[in-house]
Amino acid sequence: MASKRTEELVAYDREHILHAQIPLGENLGIIYDRAEGVRLWDTEGKMYIDASSQMVSCNLGHGRREIIEAAQRQLDKLQHVGQYYGHSSTPMVECAMKLAEITPGDLDHFWFTSGGGEATDAAVRLSRRYWTAVGKPTKQKVVSLYMSYHGTGNGPMNLTGIPAMQAGYGPQAPGYLHIPAYYCYRCPFGLEYPSCDMRCARHLETIIEAEGPENIAAFIAEPELGASGFLVPPDEYWPLIREICTKYDVTMIADEVMCGFCRTGTMFCIDHWHVVPDIIAMSKGITSGYLPFGAVAFNDKIWDGLKGVPLMHQYTFSGAPAPCAAAIAAIDIYVNEKVADNAAKVGKHVSDRIENEFMPMPCVGTHSGLGLMLAIEIVADKGTRAMFEPPLAPIMPLLDEARPAPASDGLQPHRHRAALHHDDRGGRRDLRHPQAVGRRHRTTGTSRRVGDAEVQGPCVPHRGTSQEGDHEQTQERVDRRCRRARRAGRRGRTVGVRWHLDDGLERQSRHGGDQDADHRRPHAILRRRRALGQD
Repeated sequence: MASKRTEELVAYDREHILHAQIPLGENLGIIYDRAEGVRLWDTEGKMYIDASSQMVSCNLGHGRREIIEAAQRQLDKLQHVGQYYGHSSTPMVECAMKLAEITPGDLDHFWFTSGGGEATDAAVRLSRRYWTAVGKPTKQKVVSLYMSYHGTGNGPMNLTGIPAMQAGYGPQAPGYLHIPAYYCYRCPFGLEYPSCDMRCARHLETIIEAEGPENIAAFIAEPELGASGFLVPPDEYWPLIREICTKYDVTMIADEVMCGFCRTGTMFCIDHWHVVPDIIAMSKGITSGYLPFGAVAFNDKIWDGLKGVPLMHQYTFSGAPAPCAAAIAAIDIYVNEKVADNAAKVGKHVSDRIENEFMPMPCVGTHSGLGLMLAIEIVADKGTRAMFEPPLAPIMPLLDEARPAPASDGLQPHRHRAALHHDDRGGRRDLRHPQAVGRRHRTTGTSRRVGDAEVQGPCVPHRGTSQEGDHEQTQERVDRRCRRARRAGRRGRTVGVRWHLDDGLERQSRHGGDQDADHRRPHAILRRRRALGQD
């Protein structure tokens, strides 16, 4: 039985606070109260492993005194100053100088924001304003990928290629185009790598020529897809994209909000391919999630083209002093503690174990990812790559075990299970539980304690177990979880499940598709994504 204080907080939260990706008026019945390292404690003193790094943001774990004290010192000195009309501050300039030390190429000009959605929106606005300033005002259209995630604001949602997130919020604004994403395991063109000749990348050129290069302002994409399953393109993809953007004079924008700041084994994910974009959007890990903050880095070409042009490109909290100070401290930790090297090292260890211990399993179709941004894809049939029907929801039994006993008003906290996955029209909701990445505060295996009970995840064997029988025991756990999830499931469109691993901890997201061969036609990826938001 929860304490009176917890019940009061839960009840007020339920009646007055809006939460994302859960029906309005419901919550989990859990109120977090404090955190340290990779652990969180609720108001009842129960401990939880923060396997998701919150919203893919707390890259260095909770409680890093260097970041906290840097923000405290700044608040003692200068609390707030605006950036409008040329005003500036010491921490803002010093933050820009620190970022310039780690950004690739000549991306040493910055526009500060309050978060990731603002950063991707700012990147697009910057590109459009640049083309207008240099005498090419028709270059306004922006191309992004299906299966991509760039935020849920009114502007960024037009970039996001997950229609389920747009359902019920009105039509998409004009001027936004989407093309199939890199997804070799389920190629939307029905081709096989490497004989495909990188059709997914070359399709950008097809779209640019069809729309007219004089009308295309920018191409934006995540270097590694996040919300749709930690998908990594072939090595030729990003160099070819860079070549196409240069050829047609299109701004290349890398959305590093989720995959930046050491998560994939390099400071920025795009560094894996030695490609320098024109703009980088960043947030989340820039302060390790301690304070809301974001930034857009852009090159000399855009800076020179806009020099002397008045810009309406600021927010009230752009370059706020305390977040700037926190970002400086976080970057120092990333560099001094070689967090990227550690993510690469541990990520290789996890990838090797997945290849050797999980790929032989009949329910594991493939695995992907870089550094500690990894995933495996669970399938119903390995030969045909068929998905489960009804859709799997293996995370829900774990959430049920984590929830407290029913509240005193009789409301069962777990009753929203189906609603959490379906909107009011039966459409699938995309749940995002990204993972942590960090050197000092990382976890191993999936064995973890939730309240008074140890919960064993279905994907990675606990590192401390003996090797004998590991495969059979793990497969048995997977089968058991799958059976439970299927019983708890609901009939509807088939949805693939990708378990995202963080040094052995998992999350899930979804990418829909019919179970026949339709997914092999180029247009079918749009239909699959629409299926997520329709009956």
